[in-house]
Amino acid sequence: YLRGARRPPDMPGPDGALGPLDPETRVIEFESLGTKVRNTKRFYVVNPTNVPYEFLWEEAQPERQEAVVSRFFRCHSRRGMVLPGRKFEMVFDFTPDSMKAQESFWKFRIPALQISVPFLLVGATVEPKVSLDRTRHNFGPLLIGQRARETVKLVNLEHIPFAFSFERNTYATGGLGSESVVDVRPSSGVVGPDSALPIELSFNPTLEKHFNF
Repeated sequence: YLRGARRPPDMPGPDGALGPLDPETRVIEFESLGTKVRNTKRFYVVNPTNVPYEFLWEEAQPERQEAVVSRFFRCHSRRGMVLPGRKFEMVFDFTPDSMKAQESFWKFRIPALQISVPFLLVGATVEPKVSLDRTRHNFGPLLIGQRARETVKLVNLEHIPFAFSFERNTYATGGLGSESVVDVRPSSGVVGPDSALPIELSFNPTLEKHFNF
């Protein structure tokens, strides 16, 4: 991320200023399939000595970003003790609520050994491969009061399930305050991993006009 020059130049550092980061910075990257999905990274810290040591994780964010970024990243063990010859599992979560790339700066400290290592957590969010099997459908000409139905499929090509919801205000626009001429069932639910869910569309015109949703 840093050595490959993939970091955007307009991202501020831990002090809020632009410019290169400490070359000793370790990077932990997350990639989230969509928003509101918890993504976890685990790794171990080893104590090769014959005495225990205490460790600390300290977050270092620019003041104007701290309240925002902190809600995306979570450290499960900010403080702990690593016994001699043993290892301690470190766990970080990234749960985005937008598609914007996020960064969070941390320091891993071992006060007894005067060790301080800068870390950068990087979170990227990508669109999951979830879509309808077609982008449009034409019901054709119908008589007023006549109902037509069509089934489409919501396809999930990812390895995890996704919740979905059709926003009713995007299709509940019947004429002159009447009920919606289009119905979608189910209007919300969950599509499983590597699967397709049938969605029924129905159209029942109440006016003699063209409808487009």
